[in-house]
Amino acid sequence: MILDPTSFPLREGGSVPRDMLAPHAATLARCHGVALNVLASRGGISVFELLLLQPAPAGTSRAAYEHGILDLSLTGAMQALSRLLTQWHKQREADAEAAMLAMMEADAAEPAA
Repeated sequence: MILDPTSFPLREGGSVPRDMLAPHAATLARCHGVALNVLASRGGISVFELLLLQPAPAGTSRAAYEHGILDLSLTGAMQALSRLLTQWHKQREADAEAAMLAMMEADAAEPAA
């Protein structure tokens, strides 16, 4: 089976961008005892596990956040994932735009030769 190196499978079906899991690679390796590529080849992780890897929203305790995730139905978890993906993509776009702007400003600040 050939895996897409840019996506990471979810056990319930579908996938998420692998870059979304990169910050959690060490945690997942510790929990599962294998690297991300091996974990992906074994079917990935649960949408619930992915949601639990995320920080609790501001003003929400970690315990309350975890309890809320564990109380979700599969449909609710997939909806929460959809919102998370939307936020993640917006943040990536904002980061890329900020990097491009910084590069343009640095170029403009250089004296013409």
